[in-house]
Amino acid sequence: MKKRLMFFFCFVLLLILAPDPSGAGYLDECLTRILPMKDGTFIGAVQCNYFDFFIYLDKDGKPVKRQYVPQIRLEKLHLVDFTSDGKLYFIYQPEEGLPLFRGIVCDFSWNIASETGLEGMYKIIEANNRWWGISATEDGKPIIREVSFDGYRQVDHKLPDIKGVDYFKDIVSFTVDSKGDQILLFCKTLEGGFSGDGIIRRISDGKLVAQWIVDAPHVPESNVQIEWVGPITDKNGNIIVGHCETPCSAKNDDRVRVHKFGPKGSHIWTWGEKLYLVSDIKIADDGTIFILRPGGPIYMLSPDCKYKGQVIIEGISVLTEPECNQNKK
Repeated sequence: MKKRLMFFFCFVLLLILAPDPSGAGYLDECLTRILPMKDGTFIGAVQCNYFDFFIYLDKDGKPVKRQYVPQIRLEKLHLVDFTSDGKLYFIYQPEEGLPLFRGIVCDFSWNIASETGLEGMYKIIEANNRWWGISATEDGKPIIREVSFDGYRQVDHKLPDIKGVDYFKDIVSFTVDSKGDQILLFCKTLEGGFSGDGIIRRISDGKLVAQWIVDAPHVPESNVQIEWVGPITDKNGNIIVGHCETPCSAKNDDRVRVHKFGPKGSHIWTWGEKLYLVSDIKIADDGTIFILRPGGPIYMLSPDCKYKGQVIIEGISVLTEPECNQNKK
């Protein structure tokens, strides 16, 4: 009880001391997700450690409103995704370290539409009005588990045996397209902490139907982690994935890339001339691709990779180019 009261006091204090929506300091590196709305405005998710609040932006990137998460945030509430139809998808972990997960779907007024258990699952996503996650059978074989929001429907999807693949260690993230195929992104972490290229594998009905390498330029002699965003799919089944290096090590024009592939892995384009970090990628109904750098700006690309400009988020200081010896040569 004392711990809960202390959490509540801290939350109230945050509300009192929170800066004006145009204030920059708190948002710089915490505005990690963005959602383009049909009217041209945006909603951003401001996350530091656990979920904190949403920020509403007009077409020019000016913050016009904040919306704080209510008292449920005092526990372990992790944002999975949020959509333009007003639905929020959270994973609730009552006690840290215990595999007791609840999937919560609610609206922006915090009315809970559904809540169900997701025990034994990790890397949990929402797709096609279902929860999906990596899990295992009783004999330890990896599967992808599909769970309906009400919990009454559960389907286990087999994963193929692939030589040298450890589903529990090597999967970075995955998505499920409109046909139900699973698109999994793999990236091994090698000795010393270094990680390199990614591999995307498409699984259909438990069979490997396509795989290809996502080239992530790197400096092998340095301990560099590759941070990934995606994969996501558009309405035509094309796949988009982005990556950046932590800490920076490669040349400036090699550090960050956003790639678009066809459904079976054919390379369509690669872009990244104006980036050095990427934290979120979204696709609008018309195919426009929105790429968020932590804290902004929001870059816009056409489906065929034509640069359409950027939205500077007002009051958010643009992150400066990191100090990299390679950039000084």
